[in-house]
Amino acid sequence: MEEDEDPELEVQTERVSLDATALHLVAPEEAMRIFDSAIGSGTAWDSPLMQYRTTSSSQADWRVEVGNYLERARRLGFLDHVLRNVVPHQQARGERAGGDAVHQNVTRQLAQAQAVHYFVGTEWTFHAWEPMVLENRGSGTRADVDFQLVAPTGPLVDFQIKASGQHRLSLQQVDDHIPKGVRKAAAQLPIPATRPALIAMLAQRDWPLLGAINVLESFIGSTIVYPDGTVLLHDHDRGEFLGWAHISGIVVLDHLRGFGGYGCVLLQNPWADHPVDPAWFPHTWVLTYSRGVFAWLRGCPSIAKMFPTGTRCFSGTVDDAMRLHGERRAR
Repeated sequence: MEEDEDPELEVQTERVSLDATALHLVAPEEAMRIFDSAIGSGTAWDSPLMQYRTTSSSQADWRVEVGNYLERARRLGFLDHVLRNVVPHQQARGERAGGDAVHQNVTRQLAQAQAVHYFVGTEWTFHAWEPMVLENRGSGTRADVDFQLVAPTGPLVDFQIKASGQHRLSLQQVDDHIPKGVRKAAAQLPIPATRPALIAMLAQRDWPLLGAINVLESFIGSTIVYPDGTVLLHDHDRGEFLGWAHISGIVVLDHLRGFGGYGCVLLQNPWADHPVDPAWFPHTWVLTYSRGVFAWLRGCPSIAKMFPTGTRCFSGTVDDAMRLHGERRAR
């Protein structure tokens, strides 16, 4: 489970990434002790991959991170809820390969605690773990919120966490589990929304999802680059966000092993009923939208080419746009 390094991504993440140690609550040795005591190591697991990850020195950084997730969960009062969903997997058989179902299930269960650890460590305030909200989802059944946090400037925010994905894929190759996970999360959150709601994707893959963020940009829509360099989002090319006014945006959070930190991207929903403030995300690339124009805050991942800063919404046809932008600009 060692990640290959991408030099270009490393340079970019230095601009906005957050050093993992800035979020730590305990020293590495104590974090690994907490990990071993709470989750177990070695032969406590039947899965060969979990045996490896819980004992190998090359996985010590992961154990330190998880130990800190668990310590924060203890301090915030939801550790028992996390362990109740993790420990039963100890006796499940698995395999040594990266696609081990046991390891995937454990990672999914830890993703919620990881997200809380990150956001509370960046000035958000914990409110509730798996709250029994009163609102319904679109299907008419009770909505499903994984946790609620209070944003740095006040409002309560609903979160739905997904750890979708598949290992053994190339850097820019994303399996269909990623968009499916986003769609499932959108269907679980309250409709209509009475407060901001975010989908957080903590993807399971060998490469950071930051390196394939273009896959999620398509939820905003598909743009056209015109001969003079103008990039437009036509009304008829708007994506699924248009019908998701209850979703404030998608957060991608990656633990960048090898870089020693966390990388984060926020794609705001231009048509959200309850927009989020980019200032709540100080260590994040944010694709913002204001008065018909898209703009990246703090730069953007190199693969994010669909919505370069300056992209505009356009209600006219392609023919209309060609009349306005059909000639190349002199450089």
